[in-house]
Amino acid sequence: MKHICISHAPLRYTPSVPYEFYSPVPIPGVQTTVISDDVWGDRWNGRVLSEYLQLFVLAEQWAGWDGMIHLIQYRRILTPISPPSHTHQEFGSLCLPPHAAPPLVPSAERLEATNLPTFGAIMQCRVAEQFAAYHHLVDLQNLAKAMVISGAFTPKEASQFYNAKLLIGSPSLGIYPSAMLLEHLSILRQVWNCFYDRFFVPRQDYNRRVGGFLMERLHSYLLLRHFDQNPDAKANIWYRVLLERAVRMQ
Repeated sequence: MKHICISHAPLRYTPSVPYEFYSPVPIPGVQTTVISDDVWGDRWNGRVLSEYLQLFVLAEQWAGWDGMIHLIQYRRILTPISPPSHTHQEFGSLCLPPHAAPPLVPSAERLEATNLPTFGAIMQCRVAEQFAAYHHLVDLQNLAKAMVISGAFTPKEASQFYNAKLLIGSPSLGIYPSAMLLEHLSILRQVWNCFYDRFFVPRQDYNRRVGGFLMERLHSYLLLRHFDQNPDAKANIWYRVLLERAVRMQ
């Protein structure tokens, strides 16, 4: 199993396993492999695509490798261990201060024994409405068009994506068979390439990372589609915990 963290900042907790740390910039005090945001030029800029640029680069290195890939994030934990009750919830994540993390970190044995796709809670929400609350809805509409124009999806699938009522938050946090992850990253890359040619509009401030936000939604759809098309397939649904320095407790 590969344990991979892609981040612009040090982790807010200590994993139970050695991990490879990739970042767009060197991180002081952390053994870092740098994959700069502009390594593939403007079309694939990580300032727009967030960690998906680094994932696209790593996918080329992982081609032909067979095994499970554990994707870690610096301020989120995916855990099978039930977090404390009365925890503040925010968009499918349970929010805790970093000092509460150690009891929730899955053991090395638990991780290494995980041979099923594993991700966080599936949320019930209208994906387009949720996207519009924080981002430019036209970008999601145009992504649905790019899905079809790129040849990766049928019009029916693009409509299902846009009108979806289920969402996996932070799908780049999880444990996946390499074949599944690489297939999904290839599709994401194909659709983004088309979107960039025909529809991309640079956004400012929070929405500068529009590519990452779009890839998250499409990545979620790909995972959900997989299990819809393979009803006998199984997955682990673990808790997704957000580690924030200041947490409002209910």
